[in-house]
Amino acid sequence: MLIVISFGRSLHNCMLRTLPVFVKRSLCTSISKKTLLDLSRGDHIYATSLPKIHLPLAFVNLLNEKLCKLNGPLQYIKAANNIVNSFKNNDLKASYSATSFDSFSYTLARVAANYAAARRVLNEISAVYNFTPTSVLDFGSGSGSAALAAKETWPSISELYLCDTSTHFTDITSELFSHIKGAYHRNNLPKNQSTHDIVISTYTFSSMTLNRALQTIDQLWGRTRNYLVLVEPGYSDAFKLLLSLRERLASKAFLVAPCPHTLECPLIKFKDAFRIKSCHSKISYVQPSLLNSNNIKVIGSDIEKISYMIWSKYPHESTLPRLVFPVMKRNRHVICKACCADGDIGTFTFSKSKHHHIYSCVRHAKLGERIPFSIEVDKSDEGNIHLGNEQ
Repeated sequence: MLIVISFGRSLHNCMLRTLPVFVKRSLCTSISKKTLLDLSRGDHIYATSLPKIHLPLAFVNLLNEKLCKLNGPLQYIKAANNIVNSFKNNDLKASYSATSFDSFSYTLARVAANYAAARRVLNEISAVYNFTPTSVLDFGSGSGSAALAAKETWPSISELYLCDTSTHFTDITSELFSHIKGAYHRNNLPKNQSTHDIVISTYTFSSMTLNRALQTIDQLWGRTRNYLVLVEPGYSDAFKLLLSLRERLASKAFLVAPCPHTLECPLIKFKDAFRIKSCHSKISYVQPSLLNSNNIKVIGSDIEKISYMIWSKYPHESTLPRLVFPVMKRNRHVICKACCADGDIGTFTFSKSKHHHIYSCVRHAKLGERIPFSIEVDKSDEGNIHLGNEQ
């Protein structure tokens, strides 16, 4: 069987020429009857992760200014720490919008993590596709972290619509977004059926019932001209809800990420074999210093676990396998499990001596990243597995 791989020296360098190397069947038994095709595309296609993500300094300064004006600011930080602990315990349905105290405590607790999650997911679009939006709708905006991430990702944005049913949150975002022109704050979706280049919803659907979530996703799909982005916590309940929304949109939308296919999720189909509760990514972020002191921060792990989906109005090629388990690093070889375009999870082994460049590339790949080859089932060729050039 002919296996062609086009790869780069690392995740962040330009693609190098394909080198002919040979590999024994014992090293890649799980690739039998599959052909890896040369994509002839750059590494930026799959290197979509970011280093540790920081909140923009201007936003942190406004956050501190507001905190310093409040009576008993340390009480807000203490409440924020309690909220962080509730998220660690997977308590996602608690309400943080009942009072202004709750809403701002939530902002302190979650704005850095939510911003990092949105920034990472939006980078899936900006790093790959030539897309320059001018209008964004952030549904269930809360503290406005997704809208802020969109503005940082695409400076071309001139209109930011932040929609949240809580007047406490809209009061907070009105103050924190005072330095951003074209930011509009709403408590409900406009009745005029206006559309936007991209619609984002982060950490919103996991607090809804299934029926309400299905109704809401239909509304949001009708509001976007290009992309619909959903981000939820990377826990099993939120992931199952995303799969229900995936099924709802499958017949009328094009799935961009993270799935390389629109078939049944293999993690659900073979859940007993894989023993994994959700398809997720992990994002590193930095908690900002509060009250102008490096020693005062909201306590957190600085790692956010998310599940997400990106949908488009137009066809997209997204057939690169995506890591659904951390890469297993062994002595002079690596083993990775990836969700593939045929709807299955493939196991691939690469050794340092026999295919050094692809080994170096995959070794540094992170959970949730794409890996630089595509897969095509080839039932006609039962010969020895080898890697080679194809022009």
